[in-house]
Amino acid sequence: MLRWISQTILNVLGWKILGEPSNELNKKLYIVVPHTSSMDFFIGMLVKSAKNIKVTFLGKKALFFPPLGWFLTYVGIVPVKKNSNQINEIINLFKSKDIMSYGLAPEGTRSKVDNLRSGFYHIAHGAGVPLIMITFDFGNKIVTFREPYHVSDDKEKDMAYIEDYYKGVVGCRKKRSFRT
Repeated sequence: MLRWISQTILNVLGWKILGEPSNELNKKLYIVVPHTSSMDFFIGMLVKSAKNIKVTFLGKKALFFPPLGWFLTYVGIVPVKKNSNQINEIINLFKSKDIMSYGLAPEGTRSKVDNLRSGFYHIAHGAGVPLIMITFDFGNKIVTFREPYHVSDDKEKDMAYIEDYYKGVVGCRKKRSFRT
């Protein structure tokens, strides 16, 4: 019922979903770009429900103050600090479990950035899990799921490929969009 309600809300708002979230993969890391507004959260929660995606999102620890923190925890978001120890902890979690999916916004902020942070690359590479690249195109009201992408040992090549894929996708706040 919740799936139907979420899909109906997306339809009423004019949003389409292209591609599939790769629910058949036991382990994966979802990355979502652009992240320009808190509205990304609401669209993301609707898509998560409509597509029955089992994922734990990672969110900036500074957001986890009461009562917002209680709500974020309730909807399945985990607070993280941006440091290498946290990356190693996530890699170890992936390695210790048979089924696990995490999601994050590799821009690391809702502000405009010219380059993605590389933490997601290190997690995917270190844990040996594929990336599922997702775009939230507010200009066309389309959420797109890309086929699984396996990072290589060539970080620069992979980062260039991933950043090129996201280039020009319009976020909720157009001026903050990644490389527009």
